[in-house]
Amino acid sequence: MKRTTKFLIAIACIGALGLAVLSARFFFDSYLRKEAAMIPKEITPENYFRLLGALSRLPGTRMPFSAHPHPTIEGGPGVVAWKRGSGSIVADIRFPDAARLADPEARNARVFIDLPAPIDLSNAVLMARAQVYGNLVMKGGSFSRIKFELYDVNGRTLLGPNVRVTGVGKDIPLIVRPTLSSPIPTGFADPQFDLSRVKRIVVRFMIGQSLGAGRAQANAPFRGSLLIDQMIVVHDLDLIKKFFPVPDARRVTENKINLGYELRKRKWRMEKEDFFVGVNYPWRNYGWDFGKNPWRNDPLRDGWAMHEDELTRNFARLRAAGVTYVRFFVFCDARTGFVVTPKGYAIGPYVLEDTEAILRAASKTNMKLIPVLFDFGIGNTEGNEYDAPGHPELVFSPKKYAFLTEAVLPFLRKLDALNDRYGRPIAYLDLMNEPDNMALLVVPGYYRALKAWLEDLAVIVHEETSMKVTLGARSFADFRRWWSGMDIDAYQFHFYENMAIEMPPIATDVPKKTLGIDEPVFCGELDPNGMAINIPRLKEQGYDGVLVWSYKAGDGFGVDLDNLRKTVEALKEEPKKKAGEK
Repeated sequence: MKRTTKFLIAIACIGALGLAVLSARFFFDSYLRKEAAMIPKEITPENYFRLLGALSRLPGTRMPFSAHPHPTIEGGPGVVAWKRGSGSIVADIRFPDAARLADPEARNARVFIDLPAPIDLSNAVLMARAQVYGNLVMKGGSFSRIKFELYDVNGRTLLGPNVRVTGVGKDIPLIVRPTLSSPIPTGFADPQFDLSRVKRIVVRFMIGQSLGAGRAQANAPFRGSLLIDQMIVVHDLDLIKKFFPVPDARRVTENKINLGYELRKRKWRMEKEDFFVGVNYPWRNYGWDFGKNPWRNDPLRDGWAMHEDELTRNFARLRAAGVTYVRFFVFCDARTGFVVTPKGYAIGPYVLEDTEAILRAASKTNMKLIPVLFDFGIGNTEGNEYDAPGHPELVFSPKKYAFLTEAVLPFLRKLDALNDRYGRPIAYLDLMNEPDNMALLVVPGYYRALKAWLEDLAVIVHEETSMKVTLGARSFADFRRWWSGMDIDAYQFHFYENMAIEMPPIATDVPKKTLGIDEPVFCGELDPNGMAINIPRLKEQGYDGVLVWSYKAGDGFGVDLDNLRKTVEALKEEPKKKAGEK
């Protein structure tokens, strides 16, 4: 029964008959919609055609390279020579100084295509094929990537999705759907960008980073070539949508008055918390720290319950560095943690044991937690950087009803009970990491369906638990642009160095008091490069906390705990210095 049931029964008993009937109808109706309204359809990951491959088979309606007169081709820094063929460009790329690759901008090489006249890319998709040769294909840290950049006649920019370079000479499908009405996965659009007057198309290559400076130096200089061809513009978005299942954007829940949640919100607004410093300790094994080994039965399990001592030691090590909050991923792309049942879905084996282990470790070390329920990879239709496809059917098909009500909802109830048992270490429950980056958002209609799913998840959390909700939005520029109207108890944005150029404005330049937000606002992922400057700056601007990326993620963004400790100590000394100056 809902938490307010006893209270409502008391009202009904002392009220008039009419009020009792109204109360029963208004309050006792479940916030969940009836399952009969969710018409089942058989949608599995295999039904979602490979995103970029499907789009590449569409007929082109415009060939930018074939325009008369021909567009002008130029090469930016990093491009030492280029030549054009029939509908193709080959650019020679060279990065001679590995030491400079620590600068994000120095890792870029661009090919500029200046069009003879502006073209209209509203309601269109721009696509091309690319291939990379030489030792420009980086693995072991962050992969090398390619993307489209568009410039309108006023010089405003729109950045397309980052596409990973998977190997030497392999076909790389480039794509962007220029839009201002939905997120561009791993991309960004200036809100004032003129979709109808695009003057310049840029293909941008970003060399990745190997783990360790020594390895990078050993491979220098980096040189090779970039081939771009088969560039087309498709204007028929309805045709594009036919290549994909229609996403189910219907709500699983209904927005009813939740008296318990409203009372909790009033209490939370009166709470005053100090600025916190934390880290992302996202995983030990991406996607299976909670539940059964998804790959094989040897070992059968390797989640946090099997490594609780290690986890407790690491939490203690983080506390010694001044860390008070840890953000970690739970189900990631749903590769494990849930099982299929005759009714639909259920919590998988070992999930609760692994969950209890991390809460117990937090209780022992006085660590606050921010569990991230899902990663945007749940919407992937093919393998990602962590080697597995996601489960888009759990988000975009009627199967979401059974998934949310029979698996996620019971897990949240258990999580809330465990949170109570161990002294309530959970500060916020993060619904999803960077939903803005889900690849399927390239397809019209999927953004609306994803937002409906996240709204449902927030309602379930607030109905079934007493935990606060946050959402790991990709950037400060977009954290309210795409996720407004949801019941978010603490707003969150992520900040990496390249965002200062690619996704303005950034939080270090904008005081929180100018946002008109009463709820807490914190940085959920901070680039460790420059943290000694950016952490104090975020505090100075009035934000409520920061979590550095990352501790033991193994992705090349490792936090130096000694430097972090010094930064935290300096934060504590700052009020003393100001008091002494007075």
